[in-house]
Amino acid sequence: MSLLTLAIVAPFAAGPPPQANNASIERLRRSVGTVLVDAKIPGVGIALVSREGEIWVGGVGKADLAANRDVDADTVFRIGSSTKSFVALALLKLAEQGRMDLEARLRDVAPELNVENAWDQAHPLRISHILEHTAGFDDVHFNEMFCESPEPTMLEVLALNPRSWRVRWPPGTRMSYSNPGYAIAGYLIEKSAGQPFEEFLRQGVLEPLGMRSTDFRLPPEARPLLAQGYGGNPPRPVPNRALCLRSSGGLMASAQDMGAFVRFLLNRGMVHGVNVLQPESIVRMETSKTLPYEGLDDAYGLGNYGSVDLEFITRGHGGRTEGFHSRYRYSTDLGLGYAVLFNANYREASLEKIERLILGYLTTGLPPQSPPRAALRSGEPSVLTGYYEFASPRRQSLAFWDRLTKGEWVTLENGFLHHHRLFREREIWIPTGARMFRRSGESGTSILFATSPEGKPVLIAGRHYYEKVPTSRGVFATIPFFGGLLVMLTAPGFALLWLPRWLFTRSARDICPAVEVLPLLAVLSLAGVILSLAEASSVYDLSRVTPYTVGIFGLTWAFAVLSAAGLVRAIRALSLRTRRGLTLHALLVSLANCGLAAYLIRLHLIGLRVWEL
Repeated sequence: MSLLTLAIVAPFAAGPPPQANNASIERLRRSVGTVLVDAKIPGVGIALVSREGEIWVGGVGKADLAANRDVDADTVFRIGSSTKSFVALALLKLAEQGRMDLEARLRDVAPELNVENAWDQAHPLRISHILEHTAGFDDVHFNEMFCESPEPTMLEVLALNPRSWRVRWPPGTRMSYSNPGYAIAGYLIEKSAGQPFEEFLRQGVLEPLGMRSTDFRLPPEARPLLAQGYGGNPPRPVPNRALCLRSSGGLMASAQDMGAFVRFLLNRGMVHGVNVLQPESIVRMETSKTLPYEGLDDAYGLGNYGSVDLEFITRGHGGRTEGFHSRYRYSTDLGLGYAVLFNANYREASLEKIERLILGYLTTGLPPQSPPRAALRSGEPSVLTGYYEFASPRRQSLAFWDRLTKGEWVTLENGFLHHHRLFREREIWIPTGARMFRRSGESGTSILFATSPEGKPVLIAGRHYYEKVPTSRGVFATIPFFGGLLVMLTAPGFALLWLPRWLFTRSARDICPAVEVLPLLAVLSLAGVILSLAEASSVYDLSRVTPYTVGIFGLTWAFAVLSAAGLVRAIRALSLRTRRGLTLHALLVSLANCGLAAYLIRLHLIGLRVWEL
């Protein structure tokens, strides 16, 4: 039986979908409402569907707190990165029409785009790489997030930050989520269709699906349906800002429309007996083909990924943007799916709670799914154990932090593989097949040990890519860095000892406190950088020249200058042979400061212009 036949036929064995009734829906709504109240989330739109039709579509809570407007089935939310699913479908539609080849090289289709790929001869960049996030692009930079009116063309968007178009490793070797890639996808739709990508998407995908309220720009008559987005806790309204990379995350949709979309996927591209897309295109959307690794149930396809964190394996996509958080999921095996739309920022834990309530409701009466489990093969653990360095950073500017904190130590304990990461608890990995594993509580395979095309032992875990390196490399990378940070943190505590004595004891005033003051000021400058990042009320504050970003620019320079000055002062103070304990501590802190400053200079993080990142 072919993959396509399995994808179409197997779901029908799941049994009848649950029948909605007022009492059961009201219980679900109350449970969802409790989650909203506990998390201070204003409202949520929900669609519960089966292959046969709607089970229930509606809302809980408020679309607008000030106006006391309730969420209902037609309330419109911004759906963020779930937009990528629709953009991928538009390209699949063009492929069906013979106007697009997803395996074509980007330089052949759009030679006018200035993409830097140092591996172009052996590893050309293909359109499918872009859609599966295996192109090697960096993620979105601050200065290409928000656009003022008038709305730029897609070519103007692609010119905002040339650093977005530098391929960082051979395409097709690892996945790293990249929003800018889908800006190229939007441009390719325009070039192939000969019209704005928004128009083609509306005519070729949204309208045939009956998604009448879904668009990048709401008409005046539909604007009262848009929910107010909120951030913070307690919630505060956030502006509805236009995204530059709108083909990556600019769509708005209602629960009613998202329910129709999920039914479309469950029915393999068919709406009311008519194939809007062919079943083969839906299967391609759900399949990862550009990576040389197979067997993962959470693999990313074309704007569509698998999830194993709930009781059943599902597919779908999620999205977050200022003031909104959404996700849709479906299971072709169960013939069931749902969409959840929040008007609140980054509420992953609350979203998961609501998803579990929904999945519990949808699967009432169905037998639980037994997660895969296999025996650990003899001799396999000794090959797999060791240290794996994180090697697929989403943002290159933070790659140093990812390498320091995301490395995986894999060990064998009591016959089971365990892994642990800095600042994380040790976890057991349960075998599911040859060199394949899952975490406890997962419903499918999410971990794979493999060999790269270059012959390196690699680990794929949670769609992240790691390369095996000597364990000493992991130890020597983390201990000096975090040891230095601990030394730096002693400066404020030590000040509580010397500062009162210097201020109030006459004999101590004969000793110039500069030996301790300069290292302390350097540490406080670095703390000011962290505080500025934390206190910025939104990402928008970091994408422009604001007091926060100017402060970060100045304070990083202050940290470097004060670190150097403190080291010079401490070395000179050694010759005075007075207050040796004070001087030695100042020297130790200054050495840690200078070490970190040199590291940050190497990473181009001193004099940081956040608004240009």
